[in-house]
Amino acid sequence: MEWKKPDSSWEVIPTAALAPVPEPETYALLLAGLGVLGWVGRQRKVN
Repeated sequence: MEWKKPDSSWEVIPTAALAPVPEPETYALLLAGLGVLGWVGRQRKVN
């Protein structure tokens, strides 16, 4: 967050630090989550 003092009152301006390229762990978690969803779907289909 940035603190700026325009005129006479304090104002908080939220700033987000977004990475332009996701980290490898992000892709790993995404693939793991999709794998779990696929496994659960297959288990439900078999039963």
